Amino acid sequence: MMGGKDSLAVRLDEAFRKSAADDFLFSYVSYANQPGCSSAHVFSHVGYPWLTQYWVRQVGKQTYGAITQKRDILEMMKTRDRWPVSVL
Repeated sequence: MMGGKDSLAVRLDEAFRKSAADDFLFSYVSYANQPGCSSAHVFSHVGYPWLTQYWVRQVGKQTYGAITQKRDILEMMKTRDRWPVSVL
């Protein structure tokens, strides 16, 4: 790596900060695509586990938090008998 582990952590942190405005979707760091889903864990690999924890929580809350709230899941389960059924 050019610049070493510290440089990588600084640049990756910057990419996460820029991507936060776009909810980590289709930006510098994209959790909309499978290879991007492990990006935050690179911090642990280079010796910055606290940044892994921070960004994993931010992505979880900001990108996936709105669709995984317990209230929404319970409401969806109440209406499951009205879901369209495929005959394929």
